[in-house]
Amino acid sequence: MSFGSTARAEEITAEADSLQPVSAPAPVPACVNRASLPAVPTSRVAVLDAAAGRGLTRYRIHVGDLIVDLRYFPKQTATGLLLPGARGLLLVPFNCPAEIGLEDGPMTCPVETPFLYAGDKRLSVAWRAGTAALVVYFPRERFNAAASELLDDGRRLAAAATLLPRVGEGRELERAADRIVAMCGNAFPSHGAASFAAEASFYRGLAERVAQSGCISEILPPVRAVSDAMRVVRENHAHAFEVESLAAAVGVTGQTLRKGFRACLGMTVKEYIRAVRLAWARARLESVRESRSVAELAVAAGFADGPGFSRGYLRRYGESPSQTRARAVQRQD
Repeated sequence: MSFGSTARAEEITAEADSLQPVSAPAPVPACVNRASLPAVPTSRVAVLDAAAGRGLTRYRIHVGDLIVDLRYFPKQTATGLLLPGARGLLLVPFNCPAEIGLEDGPMTCPVETPFLYAGDKRLSVAWRAGTAALVVYFPRERFNAAASELLDDGRRLAAAATLLPRVGEGRELERAADRIVAMCGNAFPSHGAASFAAEASFYRGLAERVAQSGCISEILPPVRAVSDAMRVVRENHAHAFEVESLAAAVGVTGQTLRKGFRACLGMTVKEYIRAVRLAWARARLESVRESRSVAELAVAAGFADGPGFSRGYLRRYGESPSQTRARAVQRQD
């Protein structure tokens, strides 16, 4: 693949130094071709203008566990993208197509089209002059958990190098991207409520986009033992499960099941069992037809005592069981 005489190679890893945030948009620099950015939301353009005006070609922030690079290339450029261990990559060119070099040959990533990559090979990407792009390095385990929750079975990101459905207005992934870009422009802290919300929205949006891709089983193949164990727990939530007996029921060792739950769901087997029980109880507390007391629901859900149930419920949902029930009654009235 030829990138022309202005091409250069640049190794980008997630351990590189972060760039300092831009506190306020700078005047539009001459190097930015405004006509080339018609489809980019105003918030993104303002940040890109500010970065370019200060000579920044990469603008990096950390949003929770996400490592986010907002890129601007004033000249035709070739870069190398190298993933650190246990991370995937999402690349979205905002205004010009990007040419991605893969082992099987080059791939064109159209404007506003997410490119998902999970592998250990270095990517070569050719950028046209004036290109603006977003590159997000994400932990695979967190994404696996979001996908498994969305699909209600155990999923794990496989080696992938694929285009996902194009960006559309108002979708979860686009809202997450705009929140993250806004954090760049306003120098928001990388941790806190806003960061947590943007990060969670990114994982959900990416999982939804993969589910819409038509090749979900290739990108996120199901992990049979984890899926079977999840089904057994959901169907018998009140049962006093032991990890070893549950593993035997689905035909694997306890160690294999533990590793599978951690990789697919980001939690232990016991944490998943507790989450299923709490969700079962919450669904009934939100129903005005449910006549059982909180203590009775705790026992029916599989908890040994009411206080333990209430503490776990408060930690997971941010309100007590009684508050959930009171809200359900108020909505009915």
